[in-house]
Amino acid sequence: MARLDRIYMTPSLTTMSSAWKNTNIGNITDHNLVSVTITNTQGPYIGKGRWTMPPTAYKNEDVLKQIEKLGIELLNKMEQTEYTRTEEKNPQLL
Repeated sequence: MARLDRIYMTPSLTTMSSAWKNTNIGNITDHNLVSVTITNTQGPYIGKGRWTMPPTAYKNEDVLKQIEKLGIELLNKMEQTEYTRTEEKNPQLL
């Protein structure tokens, strides 16, 4: 069996790599799947990722009423900036 199951990278990328895996993907090929995680260590800290609302909140009538109220208020504010957009009055800042 040929051993072509590898990843080539520069030394600088190697220092940012982790979680190397060499996985057999079955009988469709005589090669293994090689994978690696590459992380930019100089990048900004992002945290745990994006926030999501718990699914149980969608069943709570008080939560749904508050979402609707806030959504209407936001739409009204956005409509006020439609023709008078400035640095201070900007829909992206709402």
